[in-house]
Amino acid sequence: MRSSVLRSSVFAMSFLSSDTRIRLEARAVFPNGYSRELPFVSPVGTKLTAARFAPRITRSMRAAAEQFDEPLREAEAQGSPFVAFPELSGLALLGLLPRAEQVLDVLRSGLAEERHRADAAREAVQITQGFLTEVFLNTFSVLARGHRMLIAAGGLYLMDSGLLKNRQYLFSETGEVLAYQDKLILSPFERSMGVKTGSTLACPDTRIGRIAMLTASCAQHFEPFAVAAALGARIVTAGASPFGEDLSPLAARGREQSLAVVSPSFAAAPDFGLPQGPAPAVHLPQSGRRGPAASAQGERAATARADLSGPPSFDHYTADRNPAFFESLLDEPVGDLEAVLGEFRRG
Repeated sequence: MRSSVLRSSVFAMSFLSSDTRIRLEARAVFPNGYSRELPFVSPVGTKLTAARFAPRITRSMRAAAEQFDEPLREAEAQGSPFVAFPELSGLALLGLLPRAEQVLDVLRSGLAEERHRADAAREAVQITQGFLTEVFLNTFSVLARGHRMLIAAGGLYLMDSGLLKNRQYLFSETGEVLAYQDKLILSPFERSMGVKTGSTLACPDTRIGRIAMLTASCAQHFEPFAVAAALGARIVTAGASPFGEDLSPLAARGREQSLAVVSPSFAAAPDFGLPQGPAPAVHLPQSGRRGPAASAQGERAATARADLSGPPSFDHYTADRNPAFFESLLDEPVGDLEAVLGEFRRG
């Protein structure tokens, strides 16, 4: 991979990035300071928001923060305490790098040939990880604290103990990282990149209930949603992916396990080669429709009101919690599901 352009671009940008500098730039999107009260959360009408995120090349860290801030402001106007961004949203920060267009072309060409894709991916992540992670975590920490919102921020690729992971983050209303989640089921392209799956599912407690962060690749399989429900989650995020997985089963997954599924999306993003994706959506279980049916869809976000105060109401025809039975119906083992099934058995 021709890494010299990428390496020099990250090196140049590193002089402009520090925790303090990033936080000051991000705070500039709040001209009146952190004045918002913690949003009231009704036990019978929690609002949930799915972002429609349009990544673009930006020339300053403040402009980068503003593109993430757009769906948050729409959610705030609807009184929502929770917003979910799509998978790998943090890669939009590559648009901050000097000569970003050339950098993106180098990355695409390096990943184009399958034979060398894993080496190219590892090299690219090793070069960019420090800069991207620093900007991503500090920016979303400021935005979560400024809006007093829970934010499932999407994430980015990083190296952890020598392994390449696709990692998502959940931020609290005070700007802390509540949890992170490594992707459980990979796309074929990611497997060819050498990405490694996560082995456990995190379901942190929040003031609106337990939240699990899944991905579009999970939509075809009931097991990750069953595990989330078994761990006490009432809300799951699973939205658009740069790899174009089918999201149509998500509504059924929510009904099967009595989960509210928040499905963010990507808007058309020519700078990053992303076509127009599906609309953002919030799929509610049958038990979640007792509250007022208020919803609003704006240019950058879709919000729905969910009543998750009652006990789960499972569809017993499709939510049988016997993984051994379902596994016996398969003709052969299904690669990435084995780790998920193993966790479910131990749980």
